[in-house]
Amino acid sequence: MNLNGTGKYVFLHLSPPVLDFGDVVVGSTKEIILNVFNTSEVLAKVYINVIEDCVQYSFSPVFKVEIVESSIRPNKHLSVKVW
Repeated sequence: MNLNGTGKYVFLHLSPPVLDFGDVVVGSTKEIILNVFNTSEVLAKVYINVIEDCVQYSFSPVFKVEIVESSIRPNKHLSVKVW
């Protein structure tokens, strides 16, 4: 028996690569769009979590995201609002 195949894996590209919110006045918000590109040939399942250790203030989370779970088809992208 002969078996042939090609291994496929998910490859993601983020734009912008760094989220720089600059100066934001306390009590106000600033929104940045994070684009997640799936440049592979297979479906990518994406889970976005805000790491609790990055939250410096106990009264509220510092960051919020619009989408926390999604799928990105091959050679497509997902835009995620971060504020």
